Amino acid sequence: MSTICLAIFTDGFLYAVVVPVFPYFLSDSGVPKDEVQMWSSLLLTCFGGATLLLSPICGWLADNASSRRLPLLIGLVLQAGSTALFSGSPSVHLLLVARALQGFSAAVVYSVGLALLVDTVGSKDVGQQAGYVLSSANLGVLTGPLLGGFVYEQAGYHAVVAMMIGLVSVDILLRLVVIEKKTAAKWRPIKTFNTYGTIADPVESPHDYSNSDPNDDQPSCAGDLSSPTGEDSAHREPSEDVDRPLLSKSRSPSTYSKIPPIFRLVKSPRILADIYAVFVTYALLTCFDSDLSLFVKKIFGWGSTGGGLIFLTIALPSLLGPLAGYCSDRFGARWIVSGGFVVNFVCLLALQFVEYNTKSSRIGLCALMSLIGTALTFVLSPVAGDLTTTVEELGRAQPNLYGKSGAYAQAFSLFNCAIAAGTTAGPLWTSFAIAKLGWGWTNVILAIFALTGAVVAVLSLTISSPRPDEGTPDAV
Repeated sequence: MSTICLAIFTDGFLYAVVVPVFPYFLSDSGVPKDEVQMWSSLLLTCFGGATLLLSPICGWLADNASSRRLPLLIGLVLQAGSTALFSGSPSVHLLLVARALQGFSAAVVYSVGLALLVDTVGSKDVGQQAGYVLSSANLGVLTGPLLGGFVYEQAGYHAVVAMMIGLVSVDILLRLVVIEKKTAAKWRPIKTFNTYGTIADPVESPHDYSNSDPNDDQPSCAGDLSSPTGEDSAHREPSEDVDRPLLSKSRSPSTYSKIPPIFRLVKSPRILADIYAVFVTYALLTCFDSDLSLFVKKIFGWGSTGGGLIFLTIALPSLLGPLAGYCSDRFGARWIVSGGFVVNFVCLLALQFVEYNTKSSRIGLCALMSLIGTALTFVLSPVAGDLTTTVEELGRAQPNLYGKSGAYAQAFSLFNCAIAAGTTAGPLWTSFAIAKLGWGWTNVILAIFALTGAVVAVLSLTISSPRPDEGTPDAV
């Protein structure tokens, strides 16, 4: 769990630590002043485009690979390569390549990391656990600019790169020693049963690996050890499958569809609603990434330190991610998500009134950004939990269509695609809108955009869960 959190924190941090640095570094590198906004937005967009391109492939490979550890290590290599490119004094075009490698790494880390989370904790409390993971991501994305701006102003560009290298080094150590739950289970003692009585008494004994077959599902004379409850076969309740005909219309779960489950997942309205919520959330976040530091520089005259500190107002509320996930697990995701978007709608409308260098404007900006950060936190964690629940229900209803190991990684690759699409669209929109419409009207349009997320979330409340006899089980 800690490895997943650090991996996703590192990915988010490396993405964001250079956000307040780019405008000043590009200017110092000789980029014309009127092109700084364009290149800053392109560098953010390049990251999102690379993530969007690779995420579906990563999800499919992770669901079909024998281990999720190998894809995580591949992501680590990409991450180390991108960090290496930031060293020295890179040109703008080399920075684009480095950002693309960061995007490829993010595709791996989010898709595989969140699927590994479900493997580890199960789906019952996944909303709360996803809250911890996504809080790590948010902290990385939102504290990166804070530290990046401060370190750049105090010690320069190479100090920022040194900070990135240090964090990647710690991430390398943890990913190399990570052990998956299914791998650890092979080394745990198994239970045998003392049957000298009416009720079998479990007695732990070491596993004899020299003579055992890990795929052997045959019951012993003392009971069927393949039963998850360890019950003796003589005392086991009759299975629900006893009355099921031997020849069913539905395909046997042992025969799996050759069509990647990701194509079926995108047909689910509930999953599409979750993905749209993630897209809206990250589009809003990255809009601020690309224009907030420039806005406070222009209106308030703040330097890179102030431009980084303003992101702290969005970063601190992300610590509420586990609370948001807990509420989602207990009360359902949809109304919480809808409420989060409505709060964003109101706050974004109010941002248009922050336009002068006054004390009230500075306080108002900080307060509104804090509310926006809190509201977005109460969107992401519930959505991640609902996505997991929906995939589990789909897999239970039609197991032959969603693969032997399920489709969690592919579902979270869609989650990651939504992040990437939002990360791409947000900066592009902001770079256009600020120049053409100004700060006020840009935020009005963003408020309407946030409201569409609330509408979609409310409409998805009417979508029922799939039943085992629904769908097209004969499709391949």
